[in-house]
Order: sequence, then structure tokens, then C-alpha cells
Amino acid sequence: MFGYEKDTRVGNQKPIETDLLHDRAREASLESRKILIQLCTGLLAFTFFVIIGKELQNLSNGLKIFLSINLVLIAICLMAGVIAWIADARRNYFKAKELQTHKNNKKFKERYHKKFKMWEKRRKKLDMTLRYGFIVSVFIYTFVIIAYLVSLK
Repeated sequence: MFGYEKDTRVGNQKPIETDLLHDRAREASLESRKILIQLCTGLLAFTFFVIIGKELQNLSNGLKIFLSINLVLIAICLMAGVIAWIADARRNYFKAKELQTHKNNKKFKERYHKKFKMWEKRRKKLDMTLRYGFIVSVFIYTFVIIAYLVSLK
């Protein structure tokens, strides 16, 4: 059941602490970003292989344009993923600085909070660029592969 964890000592279920759920969500987010960056790198390598290989000569000009667009899209996704990692580190740094700053020093607390929010927004936008760019890229590759296979008749 969601929100409960098995207590192995007694055999009963106990509520999961919210910190544990936040940790799990953070781990899942980091892992998905890592996997998407790895997949984007693989697609980029595949695109270079197709472009360098002899098979590119058999593709129509339209499919070559789609592959070129996809090459740029994958490169953007990779950059967004790497910059999202940097943004996440900066976001966490400024949150830690905000928490470390004494209550009476509101000027610095507000400054750190603004920077935290700024990096948080950037990270969210970059993660969306990575995720949706990857999805669009996979659809473009699927279209190119199907169009190529149909043209082989």
C-alpha cells in the first residue's frame, strides 16, 4: 500500500516518513536524468554513424533534413541535461546557504532564497527540455527509420 512500509520486526505496517519519500523522489529524478543523458549520447553517436556511413547516400533529401534537425535536437538535449546537473548543484548550494544564514540577517537570507528560486526554475526548464526533446527525437528517429525501410522496396 502506498505511503506505508512493512515493519519487519513486528510484521505491521507503519507510515513512511516524508523525508524518505523526498529522498526516493530525488534519487529517481537523478537516475532518470542520468539515463536520458546516456540515451541521448547513444542517439547522437548513432546519428553520426548514419551520417558518416554509406547508408546516408541512400536517404532522400527530406530524410537527411530530418536527421540533421534531430542531430541538433539531441545536442540541445545533452546540453540541457548537463546544465540541469549544474543548476541542481547551484540550487542546493544556495538553499544550504539560506539555511545556514542566521535568522537576523534577513538581507542575505532573501538574497540566497532568490538565487535558490532562480536556479530551481532553470533546473525545471532544463529537465523539461531534456525529457521532451528526447521524446520528440525518438519520434523523429522512428519516422526516419520507417520512411527508410519503406523506400527500400
